[in-house]
Parts: sequence; structure tokens; C-alpha cells
Amino acid sequence: RCGWLLIFTHLIFLCLGKETEVVKTMYESELREARDLYNDVEKEKARIELKIQSLEDQVAEYRRK
Repeated sequence: RCGWLLIFTHLIFLCLGKETEVVKTMYESELREARDLYNDVEKEKARIELKIQSLEDQVAEYRRK
């Protein structure tokens, strides 16, 4: 009787381990995508800030004329 319980317990741990691995893989994938998106947003922010600075410089130049 204890042998079946041991086998059953082992099977449960195997199933949970596989599910845990799947969740871990999904989490890591989502985290990687979030990091990539964050990096893309930061690059776009930097590009826009440079454009704003350029436009502010142009406005200042036009005002001096």
C-alpha cells in the first residue's frame, strides 16, 4: 500500500515540476519581451529628446534673427 502512495507522490511531483518549468519558461519569455520593449521605448525617448532639442535650437535661432 505504501508503494502505491510513494509512486503516486512521485508522479505528482513530476507533473508539478513540469508545470513549474512551463511557468518559468513563460515568465522568462515575458520578462525578455518586457525588457526589449523597455529598451525600444528608451531608444525612442532619446531620439525624441534629441529632436526636441534640435527644434528648440532652431526656434532660438529664428528668434535671434
